[in-house]
Amino acid sequence: MLRKRKKLIYVAGILTSGGKNSRLKQFYYMIKAIKSGIKLMNEGYDVFIPHLSVLIDIVSRKKFGYDQWIELNQNILGRFDGIYLLKNWQQSSGSAEEYFISKYLELEILFENKYDYFVEENIGWDKLIKVPKYFNDRKKGNF
Repeated sequence: MLRKRKKLIYVAGILTSGGKNSRLKQFYYMIKAIKSGIKLMNEGYDVFIPHLSVLIDIVSRKKFGYDQWIELNQNILGRFDGIYLLKNWQQSSGSAEEYFISKYLELEILFENKYDYFVEENIGWDKLIKVPKYFNDRKKGNF
């Protein structure tokens, strides 16, 4: 018997802060994202936590580049039903891009910080961030 499909949510938030964070700080942000993911799972969502990429870097003993992770995450973002933005997500340029791609794709946008709902429309980053062309296919339903 097939179960009813749950909404799939992408958890977005600070991880590297422009590459300035130590591994310990990255673990802090990763744990914060995991706890939020567990909360969402308990609310009935399926989740994807890109913060877990830190573990890939550790296991592979290779530090993949920031741009490589951002490209991967943006490539898969169109497959989600929504995005969950952790507190202080605005401090992450990657999360800001993911926010605007989600807006463009008309995904459900959830915020950990309830006050972000009130300031969402006043951010003004949409003039600074270009949405990649391949998202037009997702917008048209061809994804």
